[in-house]
Amino acid sequence: MQSTHPLEIPEIVSYVASYVRKRNLTACALVSKTWYQAFNPFIWHDITSNHDEQFLPKAIHRHSQLVRTYLAHKCIYKRKKEILKLRFPNLVSLDLSAITL
Repeated sequence: MQSTHPLEIPEIVSYVASYVRKRNLTACALVSKTWYQAFNPFIWHDITSNHDEQFLPKAIHRHSQLVRTYLAHKCIYKRKKEILKLRFPNLVSLDLSAITL
């Protein structure tokens, strides 16, 4: 019988992910498929947008069900339609006070 390494058990990896700093989540998600599945919700939970992030609308759309908090900084005039059309079924907080529309 082959035993599973504790750090490949999704429940344990999710518990570990909850303690990892935001800036380190992406690196951890690259460890394995199990880690990606566990860390991805933490990566997308709180999103802060800056004006020069070209990938954001597409990436957020792909992971929109994981986003709980969206904070937009600076002007998003060129992308406002794209961003505001996105659907966040589980969004709890949306802060657009720092932007110009």
